[in-house]
Amino acid sequence: AGSSYFDKDDEVRLDVTPTDEDGLSGSTLASDPVTILNSAPSVGPLTIAPVDALYGDTLTCSWSIFSDPDGLGDPDESTVQWLMDGSVVGTGSTFAAGFVRGDTVTCRVTPSDGEDSGTPVSTSITIQNTAPSVSSVTISPNPAQTGDTLTCSYSGFTDVDGDSDVSTYSWLVNGSVVTSGTSLSGSFSGGDTV
Repeated sequence: AGSSYFDKDDEVRLDVTPTDEDGLSGSTLASDPVTILNSAPSVGPLTIAPVDALYGDTLTCSWSIFSDPDGLGDPDESTVQWLMDGSVVGTGSTFAAGFVRGDTVTCRVTPSDGEDSGTPVSTSITIQNTAPSVSSVTISPNPAQTGDTLTCSYSGFTDVDGDSDVSTYSWLVNGSVVTSGTSLSGSFSGGDTV
Protein backbone atom coordinates (compact mmCIF):
# COMPACT_ATOMS: atom_id res chain seq x y z
CA ALA A 1 0.00 0.00 0.00
CA GLY A 2 1.13 3.53 -0.55
CA SER A 3 3.03 2.66 -3.75
CA SER A 4 2.25 4.17 -7.15
CA TYR A 5 2.65 0.66 -8.63
CA PHE A 6 -0.11 -1.24 -6.87
CA ASP A 7 -3.35 -0.83 -4.92
CA LYS A 8 -5.26 -2.74 -2.28
CA ASP A 9 -6.33 -6.23 -3.46
CA ASP A 10 -3.69 -6.32 -6.23
CA GLU A 11 -1.55 -9.45 -6.44
CA VAL A 12 2.17 -8.76 -6.65
CA ARG A 13 4.92 -11.24 -7.44
CA LEU A 14 8.62 -10.92 -8.03
CA ASP A 15 10.36 -12.51 -11.03
CA VAL A 16 14.12 -12.95 -10.71
CA THR A 17 16.32 -13.76 -13.69
CA PRO A 18 19.92 -14.50 -12.69
CA THR A 19 22.46 -12.87 -15.00
CA ASP A 20 26.25 -12.98 -14.87
CA GLU A 21 28.74 -10.30 -15.88
CA ASP A 22 28.99 -11.76 -19.37
CA GLY A 23 25.26 -11.21 -19.90
CA LEU A 24 24.40 -14.87 -19.75
CA SER A 25 20.95 -15.37 -18.13
CA GLY A 26 19.64 -18.34 -16.27
CA SER A 27 16.07 -19.51 -15.82
CA THR A 28 13.59 -16.98 -14.41
CA LEU A 29 12.17 -17.91 -11.03
CA ALA A 30 8.87 -16.39 -9.80
CA SER A 31 7.91 -15.83 -6.17
CA ASP A 32 4.56 -16.80 -4.76
CA PRO A 33 2.07 -13.97 -5.29
CA VAL A 34 1.35 -11.59 -2.41
CA THR A 35 -2.03 -9.89 -2.10
CA ILE A 36 -1.84 -6.23 -1.08
CA LEU A 37 -3.96 -5.78 2.04
CA ASN A 38 -6.07 -2.84 3.11
CA SER A 39 -4.23 -0.06 4.93
CA ALA A 40 -5.75 1.50 8.04
CA PRO A 41 -6.90 5.13 7.72
CA SER A 42 -6.28 8.10 10.02
CA VAL A 43 -8.27 11.21 10.98
CA GLY A 44 -7.44 14.64 12.30
CA PRO A 45 -7.31 17.22 13.60
CA LEU A 46 -10.23 16.73 16.01
CA THR A 47 -12.34 19.57 17.35
CA ILE A 48 -15.11 19.75 19.93
CA ALA A 49 -17.66 22.54 19.53
CA PRO A 50 -18.56 24.72 21.25
CA VAL A 51 -15.08 25.26 22.68
CA ASP A 52 -16.45 27.15 25.72
CA ALA A 53 -19.15 24.58 26.44
CA LEU A 54 -21.62 24.99 29.31
CA TYR A 55 -24.00 22.68 31.13
CA GLY A 56 -26.86 21.79 28.76
CA ASP A 57 -24.92 22.41 25.54
CA THR A 58 -24.81 19.77 22.82
CA LEU A 59 -21.18 18.95 22.03
CA THR A 60 -20.15 18.01 18.50
CA CYS A 61 -16.94 16.15 17.65
CA SER A 62 -15.60 16.58 14.12
CA TRP A 63 -12.44 16.22 12.03
CA SER A 64 -11.40 17.88 8.82
CA ILE A 65 -9.22 15.13 7.34
CA PHE A 66 -9.92 11.46 6.69
CA SER A 67 -6.76 9.99 5.19
CA ASP A 68 -6.75 6.52 3.67
CA PRO A 69 -3.43 5.42 2.16
CA ASP A 70 -5.25 3.05 -0.19
CA GLY A 71 -6.48 6.08 -2.10
CA LEU A 72 -9.45 4.22 -3.48
CA GLY A 73 -12.20 6.33 -1.99
CA ASP A 74 -12.88 3.98 0.90
CA PRO A 75 -15.71 5.41 3.06
CA ASP A 76 -15.14 7.20 6.36
CA GLU A 77 -16.74 4.82 8.85
CA SER A 78 -14.90 6.16 11.89
CA THR A 79 -16.51 5.75 15.30
CA VAL A 80 -16.77 8.32 18.10
CA GLN A 81 -16.76 7.72 21.85
CA TRP A 82 -17.28 10.35 24.56
CA LEU A 83 -15.40 9.92 27.83
CA MET A 84 -15.53 11.53 31.27
CA ASP A 85 -13.12 10.49 34.04
CA GLY A 86 -11.77 7.78 31.73
CA SER A 87 -15.14 6.07 31.28
CA VAL A 88 -17.14 5.91 28.05
CA VAL A 89 -20.38 7.87 28.57
CA GLY A 90 -21.65 8.19 25.01
CA THR A 91 -21.15 7.39 21.34
CA GLY A 92 -21.86 9.20 18.08
CA SER A 93 -20.83 12.60 16.79
CA THR A 94 -22.83 14.53 19.41
CA PHE A 95 -23.07 14.37 23.21
CA ALA A 96 -25.40 16.35 25.45
CA ALA A 97 -25.74 14.92 28.94
CA GLY A 98 -24.16 14.49 32.33
CA PHE A 99 -21.51 17.19 32.47
CA VAL A 100 -21.18 20.28 34.68
CA ARG A 101 -18.61 23.01 35.29
CA GLY A 102 -15.09 21.66 35.67
CA ASP A 103 -15.72 18.30 34.01
CA THR A 104 -13.27 17.26 31.31
CA VAL A 105 -15.06 15.77 28.32
CA THR A 106 -13.02 13.81 25.78
CA CYS A 107 -13.92 12.88 22.22
CA ARG A 108 -12.07 9.75 21.05
CA VAL A 109 -12.28 8.82 17.35
CA THR A 110 -11.22 5.44 15.97
CA PRO A 111 -10.59 5.90 12.24
CA SER A 112 -12.10 3.17 10.07
CA ASP A 113 -12.68 2.56 6.37
CA GLY A 114 -15.08 -0.30 7.04
CA GLU A 115 -12.30 -2.90 6.75
CA ASP A 116 -9.58 -1.82 9.15
CA SER A 117 -9.32 0.56 12.08
CA GLY A 118 -6.47 2.99 12.56
CA THR A 119 -4.96 4.38 15.73
CA PRO A 120 -7.54 6.18 17.91
CA VAL A 121 -7.04 9.91 18.45
CA SER A 122 -8.67 12.18 21.01
CA THR A 123 -9.17 15.75 22.14
CA SER A 124 -10.68 17.21 25.32
CA ILE A 125 -12.37 20.34 26.64
CA THR A 126 -13.23 21.54 30.13
CA ILE A 127 -16.85 22.51 30.76
CA GLN A 128 -17.13 26.19 31.71
CA ASN A 129 -19.14 27.78 34.53
CA THR A 130 -22.79 28.57 33.76
CA ALA A 131 -24.12 31.82 35.24
CA PRO A 132 -26.74 31.35 37.99
CA SER A 133 -30.20 32.89 37.88
CA VAL A 134 -32.95 34.06 40.24
CA SER A 135 -36.64 33.84 39.47
CA SER A 136 -37.82 37.08 41.08
CA VAL A 137 -36.57 40.26 42.79
CA THR A 138 -38.74 42.54 44.95
CA ILE A 139 -38.28 45.91 46.64
CA SER A 140 -40.40 46.78 49.65
CA PRO A 141 -42.20 48.88 50.55
CA ASN A 142 -43.70 49.39 47.14
CA PRO A 143 -44.77 52.12 46.55
CA ALA A 144 -42.05 53.94 48.53
CA GLN A 145 -41.79 57.51 49.84
CA THR A 146 -38.85 59.80 50.57
CA GLY A 147 -37.33 58.77 53.90
CA ASP A 148 -38.39 55.11 53.67
CA THR A 149 -35.80 52.36 54.08
CA LEU A 150 -36.06 50.05 51.08
CA THR A 151 -35.32 46.36 51.35
CA CYS A 152 -34.44 44.12 48.43
CA SER A 153 -35.10 40.38 48.40
CA TYR A 154 -35.03 37.67 45.79
CA SER A 155 -36.11 34.07 45.43
CA GLY A 156 -35.52 31.10 43.18
CA PHE A 157 -31.70 31.07 43.08
CA THR A 158 -30.66 28.34 40.61
CA ASP A 159 -27.18 27.23 39.62
CA VAL A 160 -27.04 24.21 37.32
CA ASP A 161 -23.40 23.61 38.28
CA GLY A 162 -24.37 23.25 41.95
CA ASP A 163 -22.40 26.28 43.15
CA SER A 164 -23.33 28.09 46.37
CA ASP A 165 -25.35 31.32 46.38
CA VAL A 166 -22.97 34.24 46.89
CA SER A 167 -25.17 36.83 45.17
CA THR A 168 -24.55 40.54 45.76
CA TYR A 169 -26.87 43.54 45.79
CA SER A 170 -26.39 46.87 44.02
CA TRP A 171 -28.78 49.80 44.41
CA LEU A 172 -29.20 52.12 41.45
CA VAL A 173 -30.91 55.48 41.65
CA ASN A 174 -31.76 56.95 38.26
CA GLY A 175 -29.35 54.47 36.61
CA SER A 176 -26.31 55.17 38.83
CA VAL A 177 -25.01 52.79 41.50
CA VAL A 178 -25.26 54.42 44.92
CA THR A 179 -24.57 51.55 47.35
CA SER A 180 -24.64 47.81 47.92
CA GLY A 181 -26.32 45.62 50.52
CA THR A 182 -29.88 44.48 51.17
CA SER A 183 -31.27 47.90 52.15
CA LEU A 184 -31.23 51.51 50.98
CA SER A 185 -32.22 54.67 52.83
CA GLY A 186 -31.74 58.40 52.31
CA SER A 187 -30.36 58.21 48.78
CA PHE A 188 -33.53 58.96 46.86
CA SER A 189 -36.35 61.45 46.72
CA GLY A 190 -39.74 61.84 45.04
CA GLY A 191 -39.66 61.09 41.29
CA ASP A 192 -36.43 59.03 41.43
CA THR A 193 -36.31 55.58 39.86
CA VAL A 194 -34.79 53.05 42.27
